[in-house]
Amino acid sequence: MRRQLLLSLAATLLALPSLARDFTYTYEGQTLTYTVLDEDARTCEVKAGTTWPSPGNNVLGDLIIPEVADVYYVTSIGDYAFSDCNYLTSVTIPNSVTSIGASAFYYCSGLTSVTIPNSVTSIGGNAFGYCRGLPLIEIPGSVKDIGNSAFGDCDKLETIKVDSSNPYFKSIDGVLFDSAATTLIQFPSGKAEQEYIIPNSVTSIGEFAFSDCNYLTSVTIPNSVTSISNFAFVYCNGLTSVTLPNSVTSIGFCAFDCCYGLTSINSLALTPPVCRSGGIVNDYSKVDLYVPYQAVEAYKSADIWSKFDNIVGLEHDETIGGLKYI
Repeated sequence: MRRQLLLSLAATLLALPSLARDFTYTYEGQTLTYTVLDEDARTCEVKAGTTWPSPGNNVLGDLIIPEVADVYYVTSIGDYAFSDCNYLTSVTIPNSVTSIGASAFYYCSGLTSVTIPNSVTSIGGNAFGYCRGLPLIEIPGSVKDIGNSAFGDCDKLETIKVDSSNPYFKSIDGVLFDSAATTLIQFPSGKAEQEYIIPNSVTSIGEFAFSDCNYLTSVTIPNSVTSISNFAFVYCNGLTSVTLPNSVTSIGFCAFDCCYGLTSINSLALTPPVCRSGGIVNDYSKVDLYVPYQAVEAYKSADIWSKFDNIVGLEHDETIGGLKYI
C-alpha cells in the first residue's frame, strides 16, 4: 500500500510542470540573470522585471547578450528586463532570441544603438519606449508582431527602417506602417518635420502613433481615414489645429490629450464620430470646435462632443483646413 502511494505521488510530481529557476551568467564582462524556460529544450530568457522601474537586470555601457548562457539557449528577453537602465548605451541581441518583451528597454535614456537580429518575431509594447537617445530602429524581416508604442516617445528617433523582406510591416519615409500601409503604426518622435501628410492608403491611425511628436505643427488626415485610436496624438504640443475629414467615424480615448498648443478641431462629418469615454482633449474650454452648420445641434447633444464650450457651425462656402464638409 505504501509503495503504491509513493509511486502515485512520484507520477503526480512528474506530471507537474518544472518550476522556473533563475541563474546568473557572465559574458563579455556583463553579468545577467536568466530564467530557465524549458529544461528539456535547454532554453532560457533574460530575467523579466516586475514592473517599471524594477528591472530584472541592472547594466550599463555596451551590452552583448550571449546566444548561450551556461547550457541554455537565450530565446527571449523578458518584460521590463532592462527598464530604467539609464547608463546602458548599446545592445546587441543574438540570433537565438525570438521575442523582446513589453517594456524590455523602457526608459533606457542613454541607449543610442540596438541591433535586432533576423530571428526576432515579436516586439512587445513600449519595448523601446522613452529611449531618448536612440536615433534609428531597424526592423528585420522576421518580425511579425509589434506592440503599441514599441518605439514611442523616443525624442531623437528620426527613422524607423523595415527590411524589404518583411511581409508584415513597411517603412515609408521613415514612418512605420503595416504592410498594406492601411494602418499608421508609429511616426518617429524625433523626425524633424513640421508638416506631415498621411498617405491616402491609411484607414486607421494606431494607438500612440504620433505620441510626443513635438516638431509637428500640422498633420493632414486624408478622407480615407475612418478611425483614430486611443492616445494617437497625445503630447503633440506643436499642433494648433486639426481637421477631421468626413470619413472619420470613430475616435479613441484621449486621442488629442495633452496637446497644449491645440486651439481648434474642425470636424467635417455631418454625423458626429463616435468617441470613447474619457474624452478627446484635456481642456474643452481652450479648444474651439468647428462643424457643418446643420450638424451643430447633433454635436451639442453627442457624447463627448457636447463638452466643448464653443461649437461653431460652418457655412456652405467655408473651407477649413483645406477641406469642405459634404
